[in-house]
Amino acid sequence: MNKRVSIPKAIREAKYKESINCHYCGKKTAKRERHLDHVLAVERGGTNDPTNLVVACKVCNSKKSTTDYTAFIDKEIIRVTLHLETLLKRRSEK
Repeated sequence: MNKRVSIPKAIREAKYKESINCHYCGKKTAKRERHLDHVLAVERGGTNDPTNLVVACKVCNSKKSTTDYTAFIDKEIIRVTLHLETLLKRRSEK
């Protein structure tokens, strides 16, 4: 297991300049709600290399936690698809 090391300030600031939108849900993030997520979690061997970091909102970062990136994306696709199907069904009922 890798020991967690703080993300250097210069890397954090550079990543925050790349995007203010969450990598996962696309929502615009307020500065205080902006997190950096490790695509490959530190607990799974990930590092603070900028290529392993994405901007994420607090909610998505918490939901993903140490989950594998692809597994998390797949789970979110299923969740959003089911939500859209529900909304489409409700719209057609009116």
